Amino acid sequence: MHATHLHQVYQRGSHLREDDVRRKPRAGYQFRSRALRDRAQDAGRLGAVGLLAVVCAAVFHFMIPKARNFTPGSLNPKALARTVGTHLADPLLRRLYAIGALFMTVFGAVYTVIGYRLVEARSTSRRASSARSSWSIW
Repeated sequence: MHATHLHQVYQRGSHLREDDVRRKPRAGYQFRSRALRDRAQDAGRLGAVGLLAVVCAAVFHFMIPKARNFTPGSLNPKALARTVGTHLADPLLRRLYAIGALFMTVFGAVYTVIGYRLVEARSTSRRASSARSSWSIW
């Protein structure tokens, strides 16, 4: 197998060995298992989302207006500590910071649990090959 072909398979998002793919005459590579094909498709989708993100960032960079009347301040540690202390002395701002921290914690916990549930459902359905299992995450 040529190194360029292995490089193309690697670029599709899978870290595959030469044993994982087989050459069909004049038809490119065919994956031996459905799981490897799914991994390659997922990697392709992830690459498309990454490319879309780069395009959106470039469009944003060129469309954002230039800053006017902005003078950057110096990063004096004492002044920064004084400003943070003033903000933390305000009871309303402390409540807002607590709400923000709570929301970020809940957000992280929910998406972690959803990820584990989805992986568990997928692995359970693979193990029960003859029985149909539901893809419900709850």
